[in-house]
Amino acid sequence: MIVIIQGSTGTIDVVTTIDGTATDLTSVTAKIYASDKTTVEETYTISDAELSKTDTGTYQLIVDTSSAGLDLDAGRYYIELSGTYNTKTYLDREAFEVRFV
Repeated sequence: MIVIIQGSTGTIDVVTTIDGTATDLTSVTAKIYASDKTTVEETYTISDAELSKTDTGTYQLIVDTSSAGLDLDAGRYYIELSGTYNTKTYLDREAFEVRFV
């Protein structure tokens, strides 16, 4: 599991695969959820500085846990990345944990 120290910034990569092959999606968005399934942040789009495509099917989200960013408490969170491929919607989730020092 990916660990980010509370008050710092981390990067999380999410790889989208279809039939075992890394695949680019269109209309890519990302949301961060707390473990109780509530949305922590508004939706990020590929045009936001925090979300970028780094390789085929690989998307990176920069997560700022500081008070100037998301102000996340210690705990488990999830990134949900979704997008479209051949008119079908796909989504992947990646868990990460914020720990206090």
